[in-house]
Amino acid sequence: MRLSVKSLLLTLLAAAVCGVSLAGAELKPLDEAGYTRLVAGSKGKVVLVNFWATYCAPCRKEMPQLIAMEARLRARGFQFVTITADEPEQAAAARQFLESIKAPAPAYIKRANDDDKFINAIDPKWSGALPATFLYDRQGKKVRSFFGELDLKAVEAAVQKLL
Repeated sequence: MRLSVKSLLLTLLAAAVCGVSLAGAELKPLDEAGYTRLVAGSKGKVVLVNFWATYCAPCRKEMPQLIAMEARLRARGFQFVTITADEPEQAAAARQFLESIKAPAPAYIKRANDDDKFINAIDPKWSGALPATFLYDRQGKKVRSFFGELDLKAVEAAVQKLL
C-alpha cells in the first residue's frame, strides 16, 4: 500500500513540475440539457465547441491547433470547448489524449439520452459525423457550423470577426 501512495505522489509531483494538470482532463458527462446550459452559461464569450473522438484521425490532428488558438485569443474573450463522442469504454483513452495535448478544462463527454435529438438540437444539418465544430457569438447564438476536417484559417477568421 505504501508503494502505491508513494507512486501516486511522485506522479502528481511530476505532473506539477511539468505543468500538466491531471484534473484538467476530467471528462464531465454532457446531455442535451447540459449542452444548452453550457452555451447559455458562456454568454459574453465567443465560444467554439468541437465534437471529436479518439478514433477520428482528423479530430486528433486539429485539436492541438485549436488549443493553441484558444491560448492566443483567450484574453479577448474566446473559449474553446471539447466534447468527445467516445463511448464510455473509451473515456480513459479520451482523457489520456486530452492530457497529452494539455487541453484546457473543462472537457466533456457526450452522454445523450437520444442521439438524434441531441444532434438535431445542435444543428439539424449535422449528420453526427466527426469532427463537427460550432461557433457561438457573445450572445450565445450559433453563427457557424463546420462539418468535417477544419480549414483552421477559416475558423480563426470567423472567430476573429466576433471578438
